[in-house]
Amino acid sequence: MALRIAVFGSGAVLMALEILAFRIIGKTFGTALRETTAVIAIFLISMSLGYWLGGKAGDRWPCRRTLVLPMAGAGLYILFIPLLDETISERVFDSALPLGLHALTACALFFAVPSLLMATVSPVAIRLLAQAVEQTGKVAGSVSALSTVGSILGTILMGFYLIDAIGSVKLLTVALGGTMLALSALAALGMRLKPAAAGLALLLLAGSGASANIIYERDSSYHHIVVREEDGFRILYFDNAPQSQMSVADPTSGAFEYCDYFSSAFLFKPDIKDVLMLGLGGGSIPKRFLKDNPNVRMDVVDVDAQVVAVARRFFAVQPGPRLNLIVADGRAYLKRTRKKYDYILIDAYTRNRYGSTIPVHLTTREFFEQVSKCLRPGGIVAYNVIAQVGHANDGIITALLRTMDAHFTTPYLFQAESSWNTVIMAFKGTPQRLTRDALLRRAQEAVRAGRIKLPGFEKRAGNIVPVPDLKNAILLTDDNAPVDRLLRGR
Repeated sequence: MALRIAVFGSGAVLMALEILAFRIIGKTFGTALRETTAVIAIFLISMSLGYWLGGKAGDRWPCRRTLVLPMAGAGLYILFIPLLDETISERVFDSALPLGLHALTACALFFAVPSLLMATVSPVAIRLLAQAVEQTGKVAGSVSALSTVGSILGTILMGFYLIDAIGSVKLLTVALGGTMLALSALAALGMRLKPAAAGLALLLLAGSGASANIIYERDSSYHHIVVREEDGFRILYFDNAPQSQMSVADPTSGAFEYCDYFSSAFLFKPDIKDVLMLGLGGGSIPKRFLKDNPNVRMDVVDVDAQVVAVARRFFAVQPGPRLNLIVADGRAYLKRTRKKYDYILIDAYTRNRYGSTIPVHLTTREFFEQVSKCLRPGGIVAYNVIAQVGHANDGIITALLRTMDAHFTTPYLFQAESSWNTVIMAFKGTPQRLTRDALLRRAQEAVRAGRIKLPGFEKRAGNIVPVPDLKNAILLTDDNAPVDRLLRGR
């Protein structure tokens, strides 16, 4: 029984560790397709080697020690993954390795050894449990089933519950190491597993010296969330990339420059009332919209409940009669809602040190079809993308423009001066195109009348660039959307 519990538990820990690996790698190297592939590849390679080595070791040394030592070794190695992450990740990131090998190298250093060692458990257990040749098939089937069921349980518990409930990937990683040590002791002694007080004490190893500027840090199902206070500003980070900024003295000010361009919609349609925003972050845009436009009502959708909680707690975002906060996937909400809007904003993207990351399903022709259905005639859509015309990654801008063209007309490109952001604005209808001078005149009138109260907006509204040639632009569809490649300028 002890061996079977060890098999079940090892399967659970192995897959739970793989789920955590995406978060550990993501906060330094990103969460795009390349980084995800690196995690999966390292685990599969290591597990394949582990199954092969476990089979050979079981035949050569058919004793309980052959099972216990790899389990204990895996547990000890996992305990030190948080320390390895803190000391090695930045060095790998700054190394001269080709860009595509950074995440792969870090994955190999952190996870190859423990996943290989845990993969040896099943073949060794089969060798120990099979008393005769005629029993081998039955034993192999039962052990494989136990390991698989354990893997399913570990995946579901970690992905659906533990990360959100505990909120610390470091603590969870060390807890997995402690669990493997306890399982190795069970396998060695053949005893009933007792509460592992020593294993729980190892959780203390997960703590690390936090920066004095950090006032909040937590892992959610989607992000490593950090809130810092620096020089009178409160800044929200996802996976080391700044997302929102707020003045502590005035929560409606201090936002990043690109946020101002979303207010340009009021130059085209001053009577905007119902607004939908996909992506909350720190809530800079809804706070400003509601302050400056007393007739506006906003629904803001964010997929991450922890982001909504952080915005409410640290960034003065308070729901009320004019602000409705909704936890849902943006595209799923568009498909489900029957509500119509005057203005839909999409700002659901983030940036890491390799570049931008964009939810692919929020870029395609099918997505924009849903956006169009939720807009009233004459409505406006605005879309933030971290790229600029004339630079290597402007292929994502031309692809989005071509993709939007089936449902929207008269696009404008507002290009930020202090960042790489470009806000694409287009219309459900055929309004007359305004020149830069006409836009500036409207902006000056809006500022003088008090309809827009953003400092410097009367000049910033003129930061438009010509729409580039779309002849060679890619049409993004649910079936073919090479967003990561376009963002990297390839």
